[in-house]
Amino acid sequence: MSLGEQPSFLLIADDAGGGLFAVNGGKFGTDMGKIYYLAPEHLKWEALHIGYTEFLNFCWYGDINHFYAGLRWKEWQADLKKLNGDQAFNFYPFLWSEEGKDINKVNRAVVPIQEVYDFRMESIK
Repeated sequence: MSLGEQPSFLLIADDAGGGLFAVNGGKFGTDMGKIYYLAPEHLKWEALHIGYTEFLNFCWYGDINHFYAGLRWKEWQADLKKLNGDQAFNFYPFLWSEEGKDINKVNRAVVPIQEVYDFRMESIK
């Protein structure tokens, strides 16, 4: 991308499970400014059909338990305490694979979120 060029998306948040949130800058379609989520169990960005202000409202007041219901394993609360703000969990087998469908049976490792991002972008290709 060159100086002054508009990015095709802007990463705005990540979560402990390695999920990524981005503002659409044109990469995901014509709904510019809307928020998309790349869930750990998918290799495709999903439209949340909300803007940034609505996203912030969701983060503070939304039904987080419902949103993350499928991404919680038996010891998730204790494991979460092991993370720093720049880390996330990496799951293997990958949650998007057939072998990774049961989050309680996969291996989890704490890794830098940059590593999660780089691997996910490469996996999507």
